[in-house]
Amino acid sequence: MPLERLDLRNGGVLYLDRVPGEETIALAVGFRVGSATEPPDKRGLAHLTEHMLFRSNERYTYRDIDRGFELSGGESNAYTSRDAVVLVFESLRESFTRVLDIVKWMLIGKRVDPKEFEMEKSVVLQEIAEAESNPRERIYDLVFTALYGRSDLGDPIHGYRETVEPLEPSDIVWFKECFFTGRLLVAVLSGGFSREHVEAVKALLEMFEEEPCSIRSPSRGEPRDITEESSEAKHAYVALGLEVEGSDEVLSAAKFMLGEGATSILFEKLRSEKGLVYSYGVVYDATPWTKSLAVILEGVEPSRVDEALSELWGCIEALDNGDEEYVEGRKRYFRFITRPSKISMYTRALTSVYLAMRGSPLSFEERRERLLALDWRRLKPRVLARASVVIRPGA
Repeated sequence: MPLERLDLRNGGVLYLDRVPGEETIALAVGFRVGSATEPPDKRGLAHLTEHMLFRSNERYTYRDIDRGFELSGGESNAYTSRDAVVLVFESLRESFTRVLDIVKWMLIGKRVDPKEFEMEKSVVLQEIAEAESNPRERIYDLVFTALYGRSDLGDPIHGYRETVEPLEPSDIVWFKECFFTGRLLVAVLSGGFSREHVEAVKALLEMFEEEPCSIRSPSRGEPRDITEESSEAKHAYVALGLEVEGSDEVLSAAKFMLGEGATSILFEKLRSEKGLVYSYGVVYDATPWTKSLAVILEGVEPSRVDEALSELWGCIEALDNGDEEYVEGRKRYFRFITRPSKISMYTRALTSVYLAMRGSPLSFEERRERLLALDWRRLKPRVLARASVVIRPGA
């Protein structure tokens, strides 16, 4: 069933994803602002603001928030990307209105407890320190720095110690007032909701002011290969980052073909055939300004780094695959793991809000059918730029 669009008075958009008979309801609320459009000297502010959503506000303490979700029969989460801050929750239908009030104050609340702010900032600074020292995490940040340089698009979403440490509670208030606004708002309501639930969600979403502060175009640098040594690395870590061109459906299918399951291209070629690596990851990152595909290999023998980079490019080439039996089998596996009966309302709302913020408001079923309609024998994207990252054991 297609999503139903409701235009809000403040310029925001609410999409309705009706699933009759479902006993839970999920709401995903996204604002089209992220790390790439925050002030460079406050890099990490969007991410810290996301963390602070779950701390005490004018109405609820942090304990009220945590208990309010779980003890009402539900769950919640949030994430920050280069172009968005998103909050999502799912609850039993009978608890939805009560939980929605918690979400309202998480989003509109302006009170920031100074002690809780310093505690949460300390958590983020620990996260940054871990990402900088742990090669398994660092390489995921470095691959974007390799592609886009030290810039808005290349900097890590969580920021740097020198940009996060000076942040104050007033910065959180400023960010929410500036960017949690109607013109930047996209939301998706999924599940067995009633007309009363829709009206309650609309009332919340229309509380935001219409116009945001001005949003600048993000900066970017030139691609370059990066090689580092790490005393924490026992093996090498290798990444290939690509700036790519193509439809979101093709690139999402390419990510699936590369990395999902024991019949994926990476598993078959790099683990089963070559014994190059045990663990790997595939990241597809789409923003209004660029699309990126990155493949990360963990635990490569240092003597095989050059071989790993060569094989990685071979895996990208293998996205154009004439083996029809294999490709059709991979489609069947995709159908199996994405069958709608096994997908939670939480995942439905999160998937649809991600797509809607990028201009393709689709239900989970519509998105699934679009991917299945593709020619999976021709998934190799057009590559605009490429860069590699290698972290070797060392001092």
